[in-house]
Amino acid sequence: MRRYDCDGLELDFNRFPAFFKDGPTEGRVVKMNSLVERTRTLLDRVGDERGHRLRLCQ
Repeated sequence: MRRYDCDGLELDFNRFPAFFKDGPTEGRVVKMNSLVERTRTLLDRVGDERGHRLRLCQ
């Protein structure tokens, strides 16, 4: 996000659905939610530096 002047980030879970294959479903859900939450936090931090909100598309 800091290397390029972009408007946001898209996480394409339909095209690449095989995230976090190991472990029970509940554990994979927690990992996926954590990934999205950390991504949103990063976008908010960089957006604050740039003075505008960066979008997260899923």
